[in-house]
Amino acid sequence: MDFLKLKLAEYGMAFVIAPLAVIVMQALKRYSVWVEAQKPWVKRAVVIVTVFAFTALGHWAGVDFGITGDDLGFLATIDQTAIETVLGAAVAFGIHAAKKAAKK
Repeated sequence: MDFLKLKLAEYGMAFVIAPLAVIVMQALKRYSVWVEAQKPWVKRAVVIVTVFAFTALGHWAGVDFGITGDDLGFLATIDQTAIETVLGAAVAFGIHAAKKAAKK
C-alpha cells in the first residue's frame, strides 16, 4: 500500500510540475529577445545562476539528486528516461545550431 501511495504522489507531482514548466517556458519565450541581445558572458551567467537556483530549490524541497560521495556513484541512479531526455535535448540543440549556422 505504501508503494501505491508513493507512486500516486510521484504522478501527482507531475500535475504540479508540468504547469509550472509551461509557465517557465512561456516566460523564457517572452524574455528570449532580451536574452539574445545580451553579451555571451551575460547569457552564461544567467545559465549558471539558474542552475544554482534550481539546485538550491530542489535541496530545499527535499529532492534526492542521487549524488553520493563516489565520483560516479550518481550514474547508477539515472534511469533510461532521463538519459533519453538528455539525448533528445542534445539532438534538438544540435539541429537548432545547424539551422542557425545555415542561416549565416
